[in-house]
Order: sequence, then structure tokens, then C-alpha cells
Amino acid sequence: MGHNKATSLTKAKASERRRQAVELRLRGKTFYDIGQEMGGISEQRAYTLVTQGLQRSLRESASELIDQQYNRLRFMFEKLLPRMEEGQPMAMQAGVKIVQQICKLFGIEAPSRHEITGKGGTPLQVPAPVTDGGKLAEILKMVVDSQPEEVLAKQKIMPTLIGDRPVNGDTASS
Repeated sequence: MGHNKATSLTKAKASERRRQAVELRLRGKTFYDIGQEMGGISEQRAYTLVTQGLQRSLRESASELIDQQYNRLRFMFEKLLPRMEEGQPMAMQAGVKIVQQICKLFGIEAPSRHEITGKGGTPLQVPAPVTDGGKLAEILKMVVDSQPEEVLAKQKIMPTLIGDRPVNGDTASS
């Protein structure tokens, strides 16, 4: 029994040190400053305390949110139960949706498969990547040539990308 009490006390102290480190960090203190204020611990140790404290805080917050949402859903389900037992279709549909939400909340819903298809359900055509530098330059030149001169000037595209074609009176250098 005495061992458990000592362990609990040690855990409580460790938790308090993490909380203190997070609090100092939230006040804008550097890890060096946190270390100094916490009895001369290293910057690394201060960083570890802050990150552990934040991780635990996030886990606890997420757990609390899940509990709150579950209690809301359970409350709604319990209110619907008498009407579902009477066989009311609207209540049954709402009950099924609540159960689905509970399943999603706890990650026990079966995964769903999604497929992306082309026109009429045909396989999606993905063009092959261009790996030939000459072909890529040719494609870029076609794209650049299809844009108005003003757009090219506004985008500050280098004249060398568009060959010998002048842009707003500038001439491309070779």
C-alpha cells in the first residue's frame, strides 16, 4: 500500500511539473528560461516537459469531447426509444442515424470505399508524367505562347522561357 501512495505522489509531482512548464511556455518563456525557473534543468528537459504536458492535455481534451458527444447522442437515443419501440418510422430512422454517429465517434464504423471514375463510369485516364526535358520545354512554350503578352509581363516570366519572342518590347537574350 505504501508503495502505491509513493508512486501516486511521484506521478502527481511529475504532472505538476509538466503543467508548470506548459504554463511558463504559454507566457512566452524560452526553454532556457523555463529550465532556469524550474530549478536549473536543461533546455532539453524543459522542452520534454512542455511537449509531454501538451500531449497529455490534448489527449485529455479529446477524451472529454468524445465523452460529451457520446452522452449527447445517448440522451437523444434514450428520448427516441419509446417511439422506436412503437414502430414510428421517423423515430427509427433518427435512431439509426444516432447509432451510426456513435459508431463513427468510436471508430467502429466499417470503412467505405470510394472510387473516382471518368465519364460514364469509365476508368479515369491519368496522363503519364513528362520526363523528357525537350518535351517539357516544348509544352511550356505552348502554354506560354497561348497567354496574352500582358499576363506574361505581370507574371514576370523570364524571356528565356519563351524563346526569341519579345515581351512588352523586351528582347530575349540567347
